Amino acid sequence: MVKHKGEWREIDWQSALQTVLDGTNKVKDEFGPDQIAGFISPHSTLEEAYLFRVLLCGMGINNVDHRLREQSFDDEGYNYNPDNWCLSDIKLSDEVVLVGCNIRAEQPIIANRVRQATLQGTRVIDINFFAANLLIPVDTQVTVNAKAMINTLAGIAKELLIRTKGSCPAVVWRLMVLRVLV
Repeated sequence: MVKHKGEWREIDWQSALQTVLDGTNKVKDEFGPDQIAGFISPHSTLEEAYLFRVLLCGMGINNVDHRLREQSFDDEGYNYNPDNWCLSDIKLSDEVVLVGCNIRAEQPIIANRVRQATLQGTRVIDINFFAANLLIPVDTQVTVNAKAMINTLAGIAKELLIRTKGSCPAVVWRLMVLRVLV
């Protein structure tokens, strides 16, 4: 359906696609391709996302994203180095601190590795916006709202910096988390 002169009318697919293409080209010609962005649901399949990207790039539009709920892209330019950690290193951890995540849904392979590590004695601290059954033995689970999350993490960071003089051994995390949360 297309709205024409204030009225909705039914049209065929070819006409609908041509209308969208004409409107997009008009905006692109008037304001430039950098002023157009395409957003696709993060629930779309990989194939759908790929075809969407190919379609927009074919039209000269390079702003394509699936992170619909993201509010800040300030860290986009930061180069996270995946070479300095390995999944198998999780089992060597004394503690794992989960902050604001649903590890079972978001990273099931890492969740399994954390679970395996807990069977070897690793302690898990979960600081989150919601209480969830992680199917992992959790030593400390704290549920906080957004403001309390910021205050909690700020308190932990402050205490870590004070007590470790800038050097943060893993064993200090548990002491600091418990001190701030209690």
